[in-house]
Parts: sequence; structure tokens; C-alpha cells
Amino acid sequence: MGLLLRREGLYSSHLATWRRQRKQGGIDALTPKKRGPKVFVSPLVKKNREQQVVIDRLTKKLKNAELIIEVQKKVAALLGNPIPNIQIDEENS
Repeated sequence: MGLLLRREGLYSSHLATWRRQRKQGGIDALTPKKRGPKVFVSPLVKKNREQQVVIDRLTKKLKNAELIIEVQKKVAALLGNPIPNIQIDEENS
């Protein structure tokens, strides 16, 4: 180890200083930090985003179900057994 230190022009005191700085966190201060203001996302915004994901998923599921129902109606009509068109009151649902 001494040979390596002499070859690089270092002293054992350098090692002791670096170890002390690392222990105190001085070396961590040299690492680059993310610039700009810290982003704060309010809990309401997080909840809104989560609910929007759920709404989008359920909307897609509803569209698929409506498509399946339309296909079933057309198949039933082709087979000569039409399904009656029942109006659902969406205001009470």
C-alpha cells in the first residue's frame, strides 16, 4: 500500500482526511444535485389522477360491453329471435 501511495504522490494523512470527510458527509456534498424547484404534488391531485385512471378503465370496459351487446342483438335478429330494445333510465342509475 505504501508503494502505491508513494507512486501516486499521496500520504497516509490524505487517506485519513478523506475517510474523515466521508464519515462526516463531506464527499456526498460534491455529488451533483437535481436542479430547480422541488415538485410538490398535493394529495388531492394524486387522488384525482388515480380516480381518472379508474374512470378511463371503466369507460373502456363499458364500451366493450356495449359493443358485445350490439353484436348479440344483431346475431339474435339474424337468427329470427330479435331482442327487444329496452330503454334504461340513466338518471336513476
